[in-house]
Amino acid sequence: MLLQELPLDFTFVKSSYQSQVQQVVRDNAGDGTTTTGLRANEVTVMALNEIAVAHGRGFFWHFPNRDRLKNDRDTTNHGKENKKTRKRMEKEEEPAVPQQVPPDRMAETTKPTFPTITYMDYRWSGEARERFRKTPHRARYLLCDGLLNPPAQGQSAHRVHCIQYASHALYQVFATGRPSLVVLQMDSAFYAMSTRDMEALCGGRMRHNGMQFSQVSKLWGVDEHNVEDFSCADVESLYARLIDLCERDRQSDPITVEELSRRIPRPRAPPKPAQLLGWAIGEQGNNRSGPKSSKGSTRPRRKGREDEQRAGACVVEGIELGSS
Repeated sequence: MLLQELPLDFTFVKSSYQSQVQQVVRDNAGDGTTTTGLRANEVTVMALNEIAVAHGRGFFWHFPNRDRLKNDRDTTNHGKENKKTRKRMEKEEEPAVPQQVPPDRMAETTKPTFPTITYMDYRWSGEARERFRKTPHRARYLLCDGLLNPPAQGQSAHRVHCIQYASHALYQVFATGRPSLVVLQMDSAFYAMSTRDMEALCGGRMRHNGMQFSQVSKLWGVDEHNVEDFSCADVESLYARLIDLCERDRQSDPITVEELSRRIPRPRAPPKPAQLLGWAIGEQGNNRSGPKSSKGSTRPRRKGREDEQRAGACVVEGIELGSS
């Protein structure tokens, strides 16, 4: 299903957990020629906001997850990883393929404090709820995009809660210094907890300068019973659990919108004021213009009378003078 083709009565909230996490919705990619599936955290945010509108409380934003940001840094304009492309170029002795985005303009590596979901305690008016329900799904998706439509800055009352969202066992989960939340999309349920709870489950074992939890993958599968106290059977339960953790139990320490903006990965400053993108004229070989014949060779244009007259002419300051 394409995002822009979904009818207004379509809902991302499903009746069972398996149908919730297995739904596939696609959107046009950045180049406009292909489609890409919505990430797990994006689908969950779309569902959470449908529930938030129904309850009249809360708004969620999705951000690019670490897998997506890593792929963006490692991909050329042909959609192939740099390392693989370089090996093929060396083997076939082809010229290097230029990137659409130069390395200096790529986003920097994500920091441990970068969230994949944020939550704000927003109170919906009746008019706002009705307007949201009448908004097409692709417009809602862009509305929930934390990079395209970030929370408004400049008001101290605007504070957001940061959430890390892991949808597979190898996803990196980090301690964030100040308390924040973690959502694990496991095989049988969602699991929502604070980073302090995650540290206790992982036995305090950390790596990467003491920031990354090292035992997260062991919570999947056989050891999933260890996190039953944090389970949410469906996305409705997940919404209620996140509201409690943020507002009632105070398990998350919210940050200002300005602080959130500083955590977003940004491109490194380019070394030059301007940099060429794409192919320069003449780099694609000495291809002669002219239509191809049926045998594949270039058919020369017949020389006419006008060409014969020009053959003996010279050009002086842009004016053609006859040779007579």
